[in-house]
Amino acid sequence: MKASKQEPNARPDIFRYADYRAFLKDSYESRKAANPAFSHRYLAAKIGFDAGQFSKILSGKRNLTHAMILKFSDLFKLGKKEKEYFELLVLANHAKTPTDRAELLAKLPPLRPKAAKAVASGLDEYYRHWYHSALRELLGFYPFRGDWNALGRMLVPALSAEQAEKGVMLLVELGFLQKDAQGGFRISDPHITTGYKSPSAAVHHFIRTTLDLAKGSLDGFPKDIRNLSTLTFSTSENHFLQIQEKIRLFRKELADEVDKVEKPERVYQLNMQIFPLSETWGSGK
Repeated sequence: MKASKQEPNARPDIFRYADYRAFLKDSYESRKAANPAFSHRYLAAKIGFDAGQFSKILSGKRNLTHAMILKFSDLFKLGKKEKEYFELLVLANHAKTPTDRAELLAKLPPLRPKAAKAVASGLDEYYRHWYHSALRELLGFYPFRGDWNALGRMLVPALSAEQAEKGVMLLVELGFLQKDAQGGFRISDPHITTGYKSPSAAVHHFIRTTLDLAKGSLDGFPKDIRNLSTLTFSTSENHFLQIQEKIRLFRKELADEVDKVEKPERVYQLNMQIFPLSETWGSGK
């Protein structure tokens, strides 16, 4: 099963999302690309709020009301099941407790079309364990010849032979690896991103796991082969958005750069985090 990427400017598929704000952003950009007149001002007039409110919704400063859910559903031409999915997504994202959120998210899979369920299920499993992405990168240069024990021991922490074999078989099933003529494997596509949107809970688990690995690297590896640093600062909300864009561009530039490395020797994990340590103050407060 090969997971296909969504075509640029295509109508975003709500069933691939677990964050309604990301869906709204992608839907707006898709309509904007097709029709330059589809501006924030035009959208605001259709929904019934001032032009600045849409940016606040996308940034998480404002939530959707039930009336807004219905209006956005109509604006982006969602069908009956799509509307139901979108509403549940909004409610889950607004949930006050992890339990409430989990209960609402559990109602989403039955609404997805069969094809979307298959992709979501496979990607959910892919992000369930940190070593799936590590195995994929490792097999991009490691000359595997059928020894699952040796393959598992190449990772840190090491995997069992069973974990290594099951992980690789999942990657093949998803189309992220392909067998070569020599009995080894090669990477099918240069990059995998969370752009599919659907396996958000598993992605969150993946991030938490890699953060734990980062903590372990403080004592597990010497300084010359790892780099962990921190920076605490204050800035404005507008500048914060600029920082987010710089991080996104840096990730893309780095991904393009490592693609050009002809003879990889080791798999690395890069985590980048930026999060608030205070409430917002000022701007009329």
